[in-house]
Amino acid sequence: MAVPSVVVVVAARQVSKRLPNKVLEDMNGLPMLFRVLSRASLIRQPVRLSVPEDTEWPAWVKDPVVPGPENDLIKRHLLASEGFEHVVRVTGDCPFLDPFAARCTIHTHLEGGYDLTIDEAEGRGVQVYTRALLELLDRDAQGSYGREHLDVWPLKWGYRQGLVVHRMKFSVDTQAELELARARVIL
Repeated sequence: MAVPSVVVVVAARQVSKRLPNKVLEDMNGLPMLFRVLSRASLIRQPVRLSVPEDTEWPAWVKDPVVPGPENDLIKRHLLASEGFEHVVRVTGDCPFLDPFAARCTIHTHLEGGYDLTIDEAEGRGVQVYTRALLELLDRDAQGSYGREHLDVWPLKWGYRQGLVVHRMKFSVDTQAELELARARVIL
């Protein structure tokens, strides 16, 4: 039996209403996105960076970079996950990503045969989707919010959901959260 193929997709864009260009903000000497990508590589799966088309990125942002529509996160994840069966969603504003918890979430997802498995520690956790679920989302997602946020909750069709763990918030969305994150960076 073949081992299921898994890819980590780090979604990043420079546009943010609450904190513009946050993924490139300095966090004690390193850009936030650099920290996220470094931690994502510790998940021990291939990593793809999903970015909006026609956006300039610093030279240190290397391949594999997969461009796609800025306001369609579903489509960007589909483009970045081409050829893989399972997609680990990581956001570019999560400098405290927990690679060990991500590996455990992937294991739970694969062992349980789930369509969606979530470690909901915002800013540290991940979401693991089957590519088939992303394809259904692409077909059925309604409105711009669902497409921009990979929102599966309003969909009417059924899918097998795995483990959901609720913890604290670790992502960076505001200037105050950026300052708090800078004060806590230990990498």
